Amino acid sequence: MGDVDFKIFNQAQGKNGYENLSFNEIINLKNKNKKSILQLVANVNGWFYRIKYKKTIKDALLKEENEFYENYTKTFSPILQVFLDIKKFYNKSFDSNLWKDFYTEKDYKTNYENEDNYRRSFNTKILLGFTEDKKEFFYSGFLNIQNQKNGKGVLITKEVKYEGNWLNDELHGWSLITNSEGFIYEGDIFL
Repeated sequence: MGDVDFKIFNQAQGKNGYENLSFNEIINLKNKNKKSILQLVANVNGWFYRIKYKKTIKDALLKEENEFYENYTKTFSPILQVFLDIKKFYNKSFDSNLWKDFYTEKDYKTNYENEDNYRRSFNTKILLGFTEDKKEFFYSGFLNIQNQKNGKGVLITKEVKYEGNWLNDELHGWSLITNSEGFIYEGDIFL
């Protein structure tokens, strides 16, 4: 009969409450206890990992994130300086809620609020990647659980800076686009 533990079977038959159980029911109880023990071990391992994460892993990850951010700001520093100069000339801070000057809330929601399939968003200091036309970028802002830009954020390539709201990896709603030649567009973006 395979790996059946007859000792447990005999003990179970001798105790009150188990006399009326069939052989298969007793085996199912044994398997249920085994699953409970495995769940307990998994919980204890998770607890130890969280302690280890707080003491060592979290600091290492934050240090690595800061190093990436510093390296990429150095790499992109010439274009970032151009964007700072343009912003000084433009002399206006970007407000993603400026749409309220142009739209009623009903009109804006009709045009811009699409269903976000991945509701939970997380703030990230830096996300590295490539645009569709193979240009390197870094992004700072919110990401959804699918690692898509989702929420307020800034994406910078060596030619263009996109600032505004994102929805499932697309610039969405009231945004500011600035290129390295001084072109500035502030307005609504349709998906």
